Amino acid sequence: MYRNKKLKAFDYLSKNSFIFLKINSLRDLVRHLREYAPRSNHIFIHSLFYNPQTLLMIKIMFKILKCDGNFSWILWGAEIYNYYLKSMHSPVSWLYNRRKKLFVRNAYSVIALLEEDYHFVREKFRTRAKYSYAFYPNVVFLENLDNAMARTEKEKRVKKILAGNSASETNNHFEILRSLKKLNIKDNFEIVCPLSYGNEEYASRVINYGKSLYGERFKALTQLLVPDEYSLILSEVDIAIFNFKRQQGMGNIIAL
Repeated sequence: MYRNKKLKAFDYLSKNSFIFLKINSLRDLVRHLREYAPRSNHIFIHSLFYNPQTLLMIKIMFKILKCDGNFSWILWGAEIYNYYLKSMHSPVSWLYNRRKKLFVRNAYSVIALLEEDYHFVREKFRTRAKYSYAFYPNVVFLENLDNAMARTEKEKRVKKILAGNSASETNNHFEILRSLKKLNIKDNFEIVCPLSYGNEEYASRVINYGKSLYGERFKALTQLLVPDEYSLILSEVDIAIFNFKRQQGMGNIIAL
């Protein structure tokens, strides 16, 4: 994402102030950078879920186009923590993280909701980038959630437990499901498990395990829902369990 050179501040920018680009190949990357980077005064890069070859190409192009150090990295979470949650790494994983370190070392700023994420990046990636506070808009608007809660029946109903936020192993779903089973809950309850994005194979294993323990009480959400539908589901949640070892699921946590 590039910012138009005519603008001199990051505050209160409209959609018309930016050019949004999606990169599907190295050819797209080179073409977009050649066209837009020279006439932009800042570049915003989201997430950095790129392979080592792509990171190297971006680094080279930034050097050629003299925009190295004139970009900001907008954090998601997984791209900075997942590598360090593992004790062993494949050669490709190590190379990917190494290239990422070299790439972000000259970033102008690291943009994140939580300053702790920034300090983690400073420590692990050894960058001198400054911290900028910002976050992605939550697709679950609080107004939608309030309206959904107003529609929720007030009478006694099934207790709903939300488990995790995605089909990512960092949710540690199996530990959640085993722990809940040990509690031998007597109330009428359901476990709602959002698995609409992430690792499909992992999602399938979670569903099979959840069904084996809880039968029809286990409800997996495997399709992306529009905000109003998801707001209604969140409005009915009595207990939410997020068994993360890193920053994750902020959209759900903030909404709840």
